[in-house]
Amino acid sequence: PAEEETPKDEEEAPAEEEAPAEEEAPKEEEAPAEEEKNSEEDNSK
Repeated sequence: PAEEETPKDEEEAPAEEEAPAEEEAPKEEEAPAEEEKNSEEDNSK
């Protein structure tokens, strides 16, 4: 029974860790985009 539970936990754990990581990635892409826009606005001024 222990061996059966182990593979399930290992397969589910990394899957959950990858999911939030992918969700955070796009957020990080948007953040720098906003910083670049602000920088361009400051330079225009």
